[in-house]
Amino acid sequence: MNPKFYKYLIFSLFILFIVLRLIGTNQPIYDDETNFVESVNNPGPYLTIQPISIHAHPPVAGWIYLGVGMILGQEVLIYRLIPILFGILNLFLVYRVVKEYYSERSALFSLCLMGFSFYHLIMSLEIEIEGSVLVTTFLLMTYFYLKFQKSQQRKYLIYTGIVFGFSLLTKISALFFLGVIGIHLYFS
Repeated sequence: MNPKFYKYLIFSLFILFIVLRLIGTNQPIYDDETNFVESVNNPGPYLTIQPISIHAHPPVAGWIYLGVGMILGQEVLIYRLIPILFGILNLFLVYRVVKEYYSERSALFSLCLMGFSFYHLIMSLEIEIEGSVLVTTFLLMTYFYLKFQKSQQRKYLIYTGIVFGFSLLTKISALFFLGVIGIHLYFS
């Protein structure tokens, strides 16, 4: 494939994926999203995310939503843009990991598979942490860990550890991902 055409194709796909997600920003807040948004705006009776004190989830995602909400405003559109940005970053990270370790053609296929996937589309719009922020930390851990495996440079192992720390500060279930890396290390 012509490299220039390939770059235009990737750029066009990213624009399409952004537009597909922006269409859904006018959805009303529903179910757990209500608790999440309310706990950021008024942490009193809600213990889902209290960005400053001890609460049900670790603080990083709450800090992200609180910080953006304080700067840009407490609007549904603003809260929906946060997971969209993380979702687009996730698409980029999947593309980079697959391109580096397989091929450009595989990366394009993976990008399309994830970009058009119903689950990723919904998770890119949900005001929560599992489908956007947590997945970003997992993908970053994967990227840096695989870079370490390939180059044996300690800096990538340190980056993996730092991102793992952010993962734990996002959601405790990130501990399971450490098990995945451990199993990979054991068998490689």
